Amino acid sequence: MIDKQHKVEVKYESPFSIFINRVLSIAKSIIKPLIALLIVLVGLYIVGYLILIFILLLIAIFIYKKIKSII
Repeated sequence: MIDKQHKVEVKYESPFSIFINRVLSIAKSIIKPLIALLIVLVGLYIVGYLILIFILLLIAIFIYKKIKSII
């Protein structure tokens, strides 16, 4: 009997389909890191604005307390 673990699957492809598969794999290998980088940059952009708003809020509270203590 033929051992099922040692079977080899042979897939016949035209040269054009081999070329298309290579182009797609290269495109995927370029696009995936760019998407990851874009997600990281957008996340940093949002977090940066949240920190800026938090700092401005703390400054406003500090100024309000200073003005309240003067009056």
